[in-house]
Amino acid sequence: MRQDIPTLNKKYNFYDDGKISLNRHYIAEVTRIISIKESKKLMLKHYEDGKIKSLYNIFKYDVNLYPSLKLYDTDTDVFVECKINRYDDERIYFARTLDGGFFSFDTTGTWMSGRLDVDNQLTKNLYNYLYNEPDYKDDLSELIMDL
Repeated sequence: MRQDIPTLNKKYNFYDDGKISLNRHYIAEVTRIISIKESKKLMLKHYEDGKIKSLYNIFKYDVNLYPSLKLYDTDTDVFVECKINRYDDERIYFARTLDGGFFSFDTTGTWMSGRLDVDNQLTKNLYNYLYNEPDYKDDLSELIMDL
């Protein structure tokens, strides 16, 4: 199911590498919504070769680099820029996935991949699972539950 486009300046749960667990959890704040047209003009220094390229071309490069992943919707309708404290100093960019969600891709550095939980369903599932574990005692207060 296609998720709504995230809201500018809103905070969402983010899971590094798409692994839904507390030790992979961060808070992402949406700093920019980027149209396809704008993404072709937004220039970044690409991690792969150090050359300046458009966000759109970096996305296409990453999709073509790992075609067997079948993760991203190659016709993504929008890109989402986020700031994720304690995760990376650079901005993180997300594109649509085949299942309608948002997953980040490498732009100015490597190892920047993760899932943005726009509809909060992943976080609710994690919370319900952990809350119902009788031996679980860690603090769940960092999870954003009221989106």
